[in-house]
Amino acid sequence: MTYRALVPALIAVFLLSSAMAGESKPVELQDRTALDFQARTLDGGELQLSSLKGKVVLLNFWGIWCIPCRKEIPKLQAMYEELRHRGLEIVGIDVGDEAETARKYVAQQSTS
Repeated sequence: MTYRALVPALIAVFLLSSAMAGESKPVELQDRTALDFQARTLDGGELQLSSLKGKVVLLNFWGIWCIPCRKEIPKLQAMYEELRHRGLEIVGIDVGDEAETARKYVAQQSTS
């Protein structure tokens, strides 16, 4: 399985686990705008969600520890390949992994 083509599209950003602490509640997002946020990317840059304004953005919350999350990456890759010309961007938000751990995982998958 290769993630080589997905890595540029999958901007892995990290949210501090402390920011995710607390009681989780279901959120209805249909026909609503996500709150703007800024996060660090795997390559050390910054991503501002509002910089993707005008595009269709899929926010994918995932983690290396999450087997179903890892299994869905090929499907996300296929969806991206099919729809990127129509403005699709996929932003992968790693939850629960250290930045270096995620960086090594993505690099390993990119060379597979």
